[in-house]
Amino acid sequence: PLKNHTDVNVDDSDKDNGSAVMSLAVVPGIFYGNTPNSNESHAFIFVTINGENQHYYRFHTSEFSYASSREEYYIQVADNRFTHSGVSLNLHPRQDDDAHLVLQGELTFINPSPWPVSLTQLGAMGPVGWIPFLECT
Repeated sequence: PLKNHTDVNVDDSDKDNGSAVMSLAVVPGIFYGNTPNSNESHAFIFVTINGENQHYYRFHTSEFSYASSREEYYIQVADNRFTHSGVSLNLHPRQDDDAHLVLQGELTFINPSPWPVSLTQLGAMGPVGWIPFLECT
C-alpha cells in the first residue's frame, strides 16, 4: 500500500480517530519541444505526495490520448486513465524517469461536483485560467 512506502510521510496528526491524513496530486500532461521531431517531446504523469515528494514519469507522445472537446472528459497516458468517473493508475518508474515510486490502483468518484468557476470564484488556475491563449484554459 502507498502509506507503507518509504517516500511517503503520512501525517498522523489525526490519529485520535484512527485515520491518517495525506495529500496526493496526480497530473497527466504532454510536453512538445521546439520542433515537431524534437527528442524533448514526451507525455508525462507528475505525482506529488504531501507536496514534498515529486515523481515524474515520462512516456512517448504516442502513448498520450484524449477526448475531443465535444466528448466526455478523458485522458490516457499509456495504461493510466483519467475520467470524470475516476482514475486508474499503473505507474512503474522507467529508466529516464525522475521517479522511484510504484503507484497502482483505482479511484472511483461517486457524485462528483465540478469546481464552480466564475468571475468571483476563479477555480484551480486562478486568474491565469482566464487568459485565452494558454493551453490550460
